[in-house]
Amino acid sequence: LIERTNTIITGSNLTQEQWKLLQAVISGTPVFRTKRSTSPYQGEVKQPQQTRASVLAQVRQRLSEFDIEQEHIAKSIPSGPQRIRGIAGSGKTVMLCQKAAHMHLKHPEWDIALVFFSRSLYHPIINQLDKWLRRFSSGEVRYDTQNLKLRVLHAWGAKRQPGLYSTLCQAAGVKRLTVRDTERKRPNEALAEVCFYLLQDTLLPQLYNAILIDEGQDLIVDNPLKFEGKQPFYWMAYQALRPVDLAQPEQRRLIWGYDEAQSLESLNIPNASELFGEELGHLVTGQYAGGIRKSETMHRCYRTPGAILTAAHGIGMGLLRRGGMLTGITRTQDWEAIGYEVTGCFVPGQQITLRRPKENSPNRVPELWEGAVLEFIAYRSRQEELTALADSIFYNLRYDGLKPSREILVIVLGLGLDAMGLETTVAEFLMSQGIDIYIPSAVDCNILQIDKDNRDPNKFWCEGGVTVSRIHRAKGNEAEMVYVVGLDQVAKDESNLQLRNQLFVALTRAKGWVKLSGVGSYGLYEEMWQVMQSGDTFTFTFRYPPQREISVTEAGEMRSRYESGGRNFQNADLAGAQLAGADLRNANLIGAILRGADLKKARLDGAKLAIADLSGADLSHASLRKAKLVGANLQEARLQGADLSWAKLGNADLRGAVLVGATLVGAKLSGADLGGVDLTGASLEKADLSEVN
Repeated sequence: LIERTNTIITGSNLTQEQWKLLQAVISGTPVFRTKRSTSPYQGEVKQPQQTRASVLAQVRQRLSEFDIEQEHIAKSIPSGPQRIRGIAGSGKTVMLCQKAAHMHLKHPEWDIALVFFSRSLYHPIINQLDKWLRRFSSGEVRYDTQNLKLRVLHAWGAKRQPGLYSTLCQAAGVKRLTVRDTERKRPNEALAEVCFYLLQDTLLPQLYNAILIDEGQDLIVDNPLKFEGKQPFYWMAYQALRPVDLAQPEQRRLIWGYDEAQSLESLNIPNASELFGEELGHLVTGQYAGGIRKSETMHRCYRTPGAILTAAHGIGMGLLRRGGMLTGITRTQDWEAIGYEVTGCFVPGQQITLRRPKENSPNRVPELWEGAVLEFIAYRSRQEELTALADSIFYNLRYDGLKPSREILVIVLGLGLDAMGLETTVAEFLMSQGIDIYIPSAVDCNILQIDKDNRDPNKFWCEGGVTVSRIHRAKGNEAEMVYVVGLDQVAKDESNLQLRNQLFVALTRAKGWVKLSGVGSYGLYEEMWQVMQSGDTFTFTFRYPPQREISVTEAGEMRSRYESGGRNFQNADLAGAQLAGADLRNANLIGAILRGADLKKARLDGAKLAIADLSGADLSHASLRKAKLVGANLQEARLQGADLSWAKLGNADLRGAVLVGATLVGAKLSGADLGGVDLTGASLEKADLSEVN
């Protein structure tokens, strides 16, 4: 419509600055920033030439970066499930709140739930949702807890605060179970257990038109806890949704955002086959009408400075680890999808170079701050470590002008009782030095022991106090200055992926600076220093596949699913996919869209490709022995040197295809359209060419 509309008024071209301003306004960015309040600790002390507060003031004066791709994701409404993978700090929570607000304003009659796992996210999510409702409605609509059409729900729910699970129990007329009713101790596993029982015993009512899940990796459990091969919480949410189209009951608006690098419990990755079982593994492959992608990847990190993010990826995956990487991405296209440039191939013994361009980490703190944004110091004792911590926080408060709450965050690393003990030790020491502290869930500052009958599980910050938190409560929160204490807790068991992920999460809470510390001497410390010295570029030798491989692109995920036993890719949209050399023998690709795909030297023997769209695909030297290609579209496909022995190509459209040197021994081509096909040097012995066009 816009393209067809005649010009009403001819204007002059916008300047670069005007264009940026227009983009920012369209995206909902405030044009003018409010002045930042000062720290009450500053007083009349003479300020150093550069302070962290002065840097933050400069950062906040600049309009936020406009990301057209992020705008598209936030303001599009899919007609079925959608998966949103975003690296830490890419704006997943903001985007999901924008999407929920947009849905509600466009379809006020819909029942929508925005769901998350950590209760410390209640306040930030409600604030974000309210902000975008007001902005998108010009101030006419706010978030209203009494409006049940749009609900912010904790995954589980408590006595006085409903969650998705408790809401479904109430609607189904069954008793809501609590943690005390479960055998599992880990919160995510206990939740999965009660969801399992609900699914097993109850036919769930379809209450919602859309459910959006933030921090989706937190709701994943290991295989023994699955319900009929599906993730219990996700399958419960899926069952609670009304189908978008009754003719396609599997299409339901379950939208989940996640980053598997932030998984602190289960290391399973929340792709469709993991959540809904292999039979529905294709649900988020391809596009909906209007070009809305079923799977999105957000690769730009707005929160965390580039040097900190790359260090977090490097140490989290063990890229420079002496024994080789522990977890991570092993395909070039997948690294590119999260914002890195790759030199080299992921073949054992080959050298790989990864580089993250500045445009994919637009945080301005590193260019304004004269020092390092990431520091690491190893101390001889915990006393030394905590003394240095207190001194640094005093400096932040008195000279840097940072506020204690929301601008400074202390995160302690470790598992179980070790982490709990360190949290208390850190908080107690800071209090002894005259620094007010806050431990999440306490009702006020400076409370070390939280009374289970007098607590606020939704609370993460306390005005006037520096929050000291273990990693699980810190997830989803952020601060300008982050202190990460106790790296030795990770170093003692450096091959533990959950502990590495803790470190990744802790580092990526920072909006400006990180000071990392530990005690003693460990091999991990040397690795950490090497990672920091590498800056935005890592060079390492790829040795062997890691303990846990991560796939980002649809092609990469397809390969991973196949390698783990998955075969159902029916109707998958893989147009343009990079699948050269892929092993997809006996895969079900009926009706799949592989238009323009790179399938050079792929192994597709016995694959079911009936009515698949392979037009323009490169299948040169691919093996398609006994493949079923009945009715397939192979127009302009490149099949030179391909082996199609005994393949079934009845009624296939091969117009313009190149079959130079192809092997078609015993192939059934009855009814196929061979108009303009180049069969130079092809072997057609025993082939059925009856009724070909």
